[in-house]
Amino acid sequence: MTMQLRVLTGIHAGARLDLRPGSYTLGADPQAEIRIEDWPDCSLIIEVDADGQVRYRSDALPTTAFVALHPVRFGPLVLCIGDAAADWPDDVALLEQLLSPAATPEAPSPRRSRRNALRAVVGAMLALAAAALLPSLLPAFLSDAAPPRSQDNQLNQVRFVLKQLGLREARVEQVGSRVRVEGLVTSSADAARLRAQLHRYQHAVTVDVVVVDEVLATLRDTLADRDLSVRYDGQGVFSIAGSSDNAERAIRRIADLRSDLGPEIRKLHVDIAQQDPSVKPPANYDAALLVEGLNYVETPDGTKHLTSLPQQAAP
Repeated sequence: MTMQLRVLTGIHAGARLDLRPGSYTLGADPQAEIRIEDWPDCSLIIEVDADGQVRYRSDALPTTAFVALHPVRFGPLVLCIGDAAADWPDDVALLEQLLSPAATPEAPSPRRSRRNALRAVVGAMLALAAAALLPSLLPAFLSDAAPPRSQDNQLNQVRFVLKQLGLREARVEQVGSRVRVEGLVTSSADAARLRAQLHRYQHAVTVDVVVVDEVLATLRDTLADRDLSVRYDGQGVFSIAGSSDNAERAIRRIADLRSDLGPEIRKLHVDIAQQDPSVKPPANYDAALLVEGLNYVETPDGTKHLTSLPQQAAP
């Protein structure tokens, strides 16, 4: 179950963050996984269970359970946690739970009518004061996707999403008023998950990542040679190795493609040898097996061919 943390007051009022099962550090420390610049106390540890149970603790606070959709006050700041898929009240309604706690109804007594009238006047004055205070506490509650007021905090939130998704080769940088996500992700599914997680920041975050699987497919399609292996070594480095009946053509195709791959592709290791026609595998075969440089091929007529291919360079 994915839970959602909402910040109801403070300079990050309106900020929302989905939390998967795990443990998170929340505080003003730049190293905190969830950074709140005006956090007043020592860092808070938030633990999220797979069944949606959430607890918090700190050096000054014992382990305490969050109650779903019930705001909790930490000094001047108010946090609330609940199911990300739940039908949440708006932020004002959540704050009213703290500002106007429910009271046990009591029938008025004639003997205390004057006292009750005085209490009503005082209560009205407090309600007016609370109403005047709410706009300053909730600068972003009108927007369903209200961004944090601090660019630095927004940057940290996007970094946190990348860490949650395990996208180690994606990076984040601030470009003017926007956050830009660049780098590489393994698959189209990873790219889709990233965009889905950052959809709430769509007006402030640009996602421009390169998909490794798509680069591999482009290289294989360009070479169009089944005897060449293409792999990703990590950190933007790709390797093409093997033997080809036209090594010069294969190397030229890679050179022509290189400029189209973009700066995220930092290096192409090319180790292509000219194939000896005498050891070239048959064009048509029913079965093939390559083990440690030894190529076994069986053709449709039942003939078995064993050839030794040039040793490929180690990655």
